[in-house]
Amino acid sequence: MKKLFFLVSILMVLVVTPNIQATTVTVNRVAGYFSGNGGEFSVFPSTGPNFQSFCMELSEFISFGPTYNVVFNDRAINGSVGPVGDPLSVGVAWLYNEFRLGVLAGYDYTVPGRDVSAGMLQDAIWWLEGEAGDPANVFGNAAVTKFGSVANAMANNNGQYPVAILNLNNLNGTRAQDILAAVSPIPEPATMLLLGSGLIGLGVFTRRRYKRYKK
Repeated sequence: MKKLFFLVSILMVLVVTPNIQATTVTVNRVAGYFSGNGGEFSVFPSTGPNFQSFCMELSEFISFGPTYNVVFNDRAINGSVGPVGDPLSVGVAWLYNEFRLGVLAGYDYTVPGRDVSAGMLQDAIWWLEGEAGDPANVFGNAAVTKFGSVANAMANNNGQYPVAILNLNNLNGTRAQDILAAVSPIPEPATMLLLGSGLIGLGVFTRRRYKRYKK
């Protein structure tokens, strides 16, 4: 019985824990993985595995090597959108989720060739976030096709895909850049209640069966 309740506790923690729990990150660029000022770059959290990401803001910049403080968010802040922020679009969330899973159609994951795909995906991200004009490339078109229209692709993600934005700040508190990262899906409170009730019910049922067996 104790083991069951221990398992319940572990499950309740796992369903709400982000994939990345670091408070600081460093970033770097690998030759062949980026194009121009944007494109793919490597992120190294203070805890957890490194991952590949893309910039959200066209008017903000990061340096490669320094350590940045991290704030988890559902939106980009400052840059061209001010302190209120710009929520992550569902088109960008879907594209990045496909990319990180290694299944984004049209993306060349090999080197050489990866830099071209990286530059095109970065341009599509900036467009869907209102940072630049329509690049009319395969990734922007794919997002529009997926969601039925440009407006739909630019609508807020609202947790539909497990992607968040990391607001990066310099150690002196000044703004740096906003980047994409994967997170674990976080159920709504009603879902959590049902999950908890189901697990508790399982515990009660198991306990009763155990008592009957002891008799």
